[in-house]
Amino acid sequence: MGDRDRWVDRGVISFEQAERLGGDAPPDKPGGPRTVEILGYVGAIALFIATIAGIIKVMVPEDPLFAFISGDLDTMQGGLVALAGAIVIFGTGYRFADRSGAVRRASGFLMLVGYGLATIAFSLLLFDLDIGDFTPIVVLIPSAIVAVVGWQRLRSVPTQLALFAVAVSALQAILVLIQVEEMLRATDFFISRALGGANDLGSWISHAASVALGLAWIWLARAGTIGPRNAGFLIGAVYAWVFSLALFGSADGWIALTAVLVLAYLWAAGQWGASMLAAVGSVGVIILIVQVMSLVYEEPGTTEFILWFGIPGALAAAGFWLFPDRGATAPPTTTIPDSQPVM
Repeated sequence: MGDRDRWVDRGVISFEQAERLGGDAPPDKPGGPRTVEILGYVGAIALFIATIAGIIKVMVPEDPLFAFISGDLDTMQGGLVALAGAIVIFGTGYRFADRSGAVRRASGFLMLVGYGLATIAFSLLLFDLDIGDFTPIVVLIPSAIVAVVGWQRLRSVPTQLALFAVAVSALQAILVLIQVEEMLRATDFFISRALGGANDLGSWISHAASVALGLAWIWLARAGTIGPRNAGFLIGAVYAWVFSLALFGSADGWIALTAVLVLAYLWAAGQWGASMLAAVGSVGVIILIVQVMSLVYEEPGTTEFILWFGIPGALAAAGFWLFPDRGATAPPTTTIPDSQPVM
């Protein structure tokens, strides 16, 4: 990995800035890096849709509803089709992951889509596995290996998303194993929905554990264990915040957790120089005002919205006018050297 790639990985510069360090790139010729990048995106999405259609064709008979109810699904054939699609898409991304720039970004996306198909494939191939509460963990292992291999090959936003998906699935599998949550097969979920039923999407313990996972992801990004850094901040911050809102939906007292999270994001944004945390924290402040209003008023009117948003908005704007230059430093006089291989 060159110096520029390391700067991008740590969130010092964006990938577009890294490319501009070598001078303005000429317009992309047919078959150039940008063309290859676009072909990678289109190819991955089109092959994913075609693979899903192939899974449905070989797995579901003429009467889909009866098949779901009776369990008459050829999951083995469907899993093999999904696995074939995963090998083609993931393998293509893996093959060209050592390239730079646009080709590198497309490779990460290809591996993310391939991981998604691999997850579907192993879920179908191991569908009939019945080892009690250990089933979710065992089913997760093969697709988790795919995600880890992809992330080790190329540390990018798409491969980090795949890795985070593994972490989420692992957390849910552990909650099933310790009997905090119940194991629910996909067919059970769809049958319940088709018959007008509702499924419990998790207890407060599950939501609290998800908040903890999001915060842990932020810390791993801060420590440099995972990268890119800004992607880790955004993924972890949004995930923890969303589940704090889910907790607030179950009990009003959880608003304290949301408030603490928002304040922590804003503090960390200033201390760590993390604009992603500042963005999530700023949105969190707006939603927090709405949460407080929902506790104070049954049906707030326009006057309440003017006061509750106008006063803090005016104070924030006044602060923007008063302190734009405080703490500013002079721009550096040195230039960043061209990328050299790191030995």
